[in-house]
Amino acid sequence: MRQGLGILVLLGAAIGVETLLAPGPSWIRSAVRGTQWTSFSLVTLILLLSLWQRMRQIGAALEGSSRHGLDLLRLLRSTPHGPFLVLHGGLVLLILAVGYAKNGSLEAVMELPVGGEGRVAVLDDGRRVTLPFTVRATAFDTEHYPSGEVRQFVGGVELAEGDRIVVSQPLTVGDPLDYRGYRFSLFRYGYRGSRVTGSIRPVTDPVRWTTYDAIVGSNLTLPDGTGVILASLEEHTTRRTPDGDRDIGRGLVYEMPGRDGTRYEVMSYESASHVVDFRRTGAREFTSINLLRDRAEAVNLPFDHYLTVASVEPSKTIGLQIRYYPGLRFLLFSAALVVAGVAWMLRFWRPPVAMEDAR
Repeated sequence: MRQGLGILVLLGAAIGVETLLAPGPSWIRSAVRGTQWTSFSLVTLILLLSLWQRMRQIGAALEGSSRHGLDLLRLLRSTPHGPFLVLHGGLVLLILAVGYAKNGSLEAVMELPVGGEGRVAVLDDGRRVTLPFTVRATAFDTEHYPSGEVRQFVGGVELAEGDRIVVSQPLTVGDPLDYRGYRFSLFRYGYRGSRVTGSIRPVTDPVRWTTYDAIVGSNLTLPDGTGVILASLEEHTTRRTPDGDRDIGRGLVYEMPGRDGTRYEVMSYESASHVVDFRRTGAREFTSINLLRDRAEAVNLPFDHYLTVASVEPSKTIGLQIRYYPGLRFLLFSAALVVAGVAWMLRFWRPPVAMEDAR
């Protein structure tokens, strides 16, 4: 029993460690998963051996009985054998259910342009899985406050099997779509695939420039050979002014290496060509600068170039988080058996009182 409890603690620790690991394949993740399956196997083996020993005890108690059915029922009701069998049998089924659910579970993401469809989702370790039906992104809209800030995202999703649409439903962040055990949640939106044109300018000499024509989500090479990632396109970005928040239109967010080797996130605006916000990647706050008005400050920027935005051809995309946990009913049934066994053992069964104690 003590060995089984120790292995259960090890199993719980391994499951907890896995939740803290960063997504993606690694030898640590492989070792943790190996520990989990070893623990699953050992606990199941210990429980099966315990059940086998208990069944032998029951068989010995019934040896010579002429009414096996009635005597077995009486034995289970009046001795620890009954709750023991229910509890340990439920634990075996629970471990098998957890293993089955874990082996077949799915946590993946899918990104689709509005009007597009697909069946392939990407797991957190980079592997791809094909869904048994087609997912279509039919629409995406944003609802805004009067200041221009986004109040709510609304995405449209259809699920189709062959030529037949089986589900069509709008999605919001707190209203997922459930179908055949799969849960689809709207967790991201963006404009990957949007076409952006503008100019590349040195921060110390903005009058010199070259043009660019690029797609959001792709890489852009600057004149000095530096690679820039066009990370995202933000719609209805707001800037705080003395008169309140002002909607200044779309902003292009791009990532570039600084002269010190640190990566920076920079945002350029469609309606403010030479105003940029920048921050060190991972930092919380942006710093804003007008590169034409504050030329002395521009010289001290940690990077050498910035982008302006001349035109945008937006292409909306939505990101879906997909979860699937098979064997949920099996898991609930086995958990109910464990609870029933514990309740029987603690509340309904009482050990017999010895005659010496009664005196």
